[in-house]
Formats: sequence, structure tokens, C-alpha cells
Amino acid sequence: MIALTVDGIGMGENGALWGGECLRVNYRECEHLGGLPAVALPGGDLAAKHPWRNLLAQCLRFVPDWQDYPETAGLQQQNWNVLARAIERGVNAPLASSCGRLFDAVAAALRCAPASLSYEGEAACALEALASQCANVEHPVTMPLNGAQLDVAVFWRQWLNWQATPAQRAWAFHDALACGFATLMRQQATARGITTLVFSGGVIHNRLLRARLAFYLSDFKLLFPQRLPAGDGGLSFGQGVIAAARALSEV
Repeated sequence: MIALTVDGIGMGENGALWGGECLRVNYRECEHLGGLPAVALPGGDLAAKHPWRNLLAQCLRFVPDWQDYPETAGLQQQNWNVLARAIERGVNAPLASSCGRLFDAVAAALRCAPASLSYEGEAACALEALASQCANVEHPVTMPLNGAQLDVAVFWRQWLNWQATPAQRAWAFHDALACGFATLMRQQATARGITTLVFSGGVIHNRLLRARLAFYLSDFKLLFPQRLPAGDGGLSFGQGVIAAARALSEV
């Protein structure tokens, strides 16, 4: 099967931090096929508490003229220069391909979440709620593939230059992200003759994202979590299944 795993942070191969991956999977092993590019987490764990940190990291990586946009005005009120130097030097700024932190960055740009969160995922929930105020918005925003990675730089350039309501821009982000992931999954599945796709990770709790993924991949068999949580609550069960499958394969 081809899997999409989208979450905040998880351990990947060779110590990498994952959170937005397309994988070929079975019950015994997985192969990394692509996904989101890795971006710095300024302040490490603090990035999950302060969405603006993720907006800064995204801007420094993908938007050279970020200070020209009103969506980044809030960063000027933060001590962003210190964090920028830390990111440049790799000090307490690990790289992670985190879908959850991308949601945080967009929420910070739209100012639909507090500067300091009460719980991880609060900004993403606020962004989904904002996007749910409208539906089927026609927009120019894309997240195309650059090799096996989603081109987030193209997204930011198009999204920042598109004038629309906050709700429409929130919806367009969900749609562009779903379309980008769907294109990657379709490409990898078709190349391998695979017709079943599976989805997991805390971000999959987002109903709008799920709906848009299902829309773009309607000709595949889609497996979404139903009896177990998509996020951390299902980890131990999955680990048990993998351990059992590996043990049985050695008998």
C-alpha cells in the first residue's frame, strides 16, 4: 500500500524528524517515497507552542521578501532576528518535515490562533474551523511536486499574493495541500500498480483535509482510521501489529 502519514513530529529514518510523508508500507517495513520538505523548528519544542515561530521558519526558507507582506507583520513584534541567527547556525532549530507545523504557520499568517497555544494542534483546529466557513472556493493556489517533494515555495508565493477573505485563504490552503499530497500518492501508486491508499497521523483528524484527499483520489480504495485514533492514540496498536508480523515472518 501507499501511505500518507501527516502529524506534528515523529521519528523517521536515520534520526530524521518526520511529519508529512508518503511511504510504501506493509506490516513489516516501509520505504520513504517523498513528502514535505524539512524546515527548521525554531526553539525546538517551543515551535509547537508558538505558531509564529513556524511562520518565521517557513518565510526564511521559502519567501525571500517575506517582510513585504502584511501577513508577516506580527513577526516584527517578536525577537525574530535572534531566532533567524539560531536557524542559520543550526542552534536549537532541528529540521522536520512536519505537516502540523505547516498548519501552524498558515494559521499564524491569518492570525486565527493565539500567539501562545494551550495545546498542540490548537492552531490547526482554528484554521480548519475558519476554512469550514466556506466551500469549493476557486483559487490560484497550488502545491505542485518538485521531484518527490511538495513545492512549498510555490504555495507561499501564490498564497501570499492572492487577495481573498481569511476563510477563503484557509480553505485554499487545505485544498492545495490535499491536491499536492494526492498527486504524489497517485504518482507513486501508479508506478507500482498499487490501488489501495492508507492515511494516518494526527492531521488526518482534519475533516476538510480528509474530504479533499478523498475528492482527488476517488478512483482508489482509501483506508482512513475508523476504529482507532489516527494520531498518537493508535501508535501502540500499530507497533504491536508490526512486531507480531515480523515475529511471524521469522518462524
